[in-house]
Amino acid sequence: MAEMIIKNGTLMKCPNVSGEVIIPEGVTEIDYNAFEECSDVTSIVFPKSLTACRVCGMFKYAKALKKLTIPNSLTTVFGITSSSQIIEIVVSTDHPTLKVDNGIIYSKDGKSIISVPPQLAYGKFIVPDGVEVIGVQAFDGCASLKEVVLPSSITEIKYGAFWGCKQLQIINLPTGLKEIAESCFQGCTTLESIVIPDSVKKIKAYAFAYCDNLQSIKLGAKLDNVARSVFDSCKKLNEITFPENVKTIACGYNFFTTVHFKAPVPGKYNIFYTPSTLTFYIPKGTAEAYSTILKGKNVVEE
Repeated sequence: MAEMIIKNGTLMKCPNVSGEVIIPEGVTEIDYNAFEECSDVTSIVFPKSLTACRVCGMFKYAKALKKLTIPNSLTTVFGITSSSQIIEIVVSTDHPTLKVDNGIIYSKDGKSIISVPPQLAYGKFIVPDGVEVIGVQAFDGCASLKEVVLPSSITEIKYGAFWGCKQLQIINLPTGLKEIAESCFQGCTTLESIVIPDSVKKIKAYAFAYCDNLQSIKLGAKLDNVARSVFDSCKKLNEITFPENVKTIACGYNFFTTVHFKAPVPGKYNIFYTPSTLTFYIPKGTAEAYSTILKGKNVVEE
């Protein structure tokens, strides 16, 4: 049987074996493709030398993998179950930073959801009251998830939290949220509409990129920054209204035909790769203020 390939403490390749794999002590990192040939592995035991696991989707090739055992020494993880078949996660009750409840990894205090196995997230998922943070790529790859109910306690949704949730149709964003993180809903191809609460001040890059069926988005009144490529390839999002407080817009590869600006004085706007039929609507009496940034564009005062 072939041996594991380990270089400078990184597990580069695990041989094509079946059953349980025990990663030896001394391994500190795991390469993204380490389990590429492990389609018949059913469980993996991490070594105590592995103290952080930051590689999402590392088990996507391990189609038979059902169980993970996380040692107390592994204190930092995110998206560890993404794109996998895992349904059982073993974490000891005295683990310093993590706990498992109904197969889902939470922070020890229960205030953060760390990772949700796709096999346990389908249909409607209700996030428990008291959870404040949806972690990095926590729901990544939950392709059967259709609806998420978030409690009012949520204040932060981190990078790629719902990336690739292809059937996600409904999600409520609570009023305590301050920003929409980078790639938060990227690739949610079934999502048709969403309301951004007034508390949100920033939407980061690629937040809604490749949401092919997104048709309607309501931006909150306090929004002041829309980062690059937020609406890339949102083919059905033809109309958008940017509220009065927006100072920076860096949209690209969008399909807008109608854009409404509510600010009496324009900020730093960069909206490009749009159809030639795009019409900008601006507040009455602001034509002079907008003349520089919209020179040569179709502009209508409203």
